[in-house]
Amino acid sequence: MSSNNCYDVTTWPVGNPSEDVGEVINSIIADIKDRQTVTDANNGGKPGAVIYIPPGDYPFVRRW
Repeated sequence: MSSNNCYDVTTWPVGNPSEDVGEVINSIIADIKDRQTVTDANNGGKPGAVIYIPPGDYPFVRRW
């Protein structure tokens, strides 16, 4: 992760994007929500975030 608001699915420590990119993305979203505790930071709302998915083939395992 190069900045606090930029996430790369290939370097995120939870899950394995080559097995289930959905697990990785869900973990990243949970981290973003945990860090966005302020509802209006600097009169600009919640800080944004970028989830970077490099070109490649990433399986998505559907869990019901």
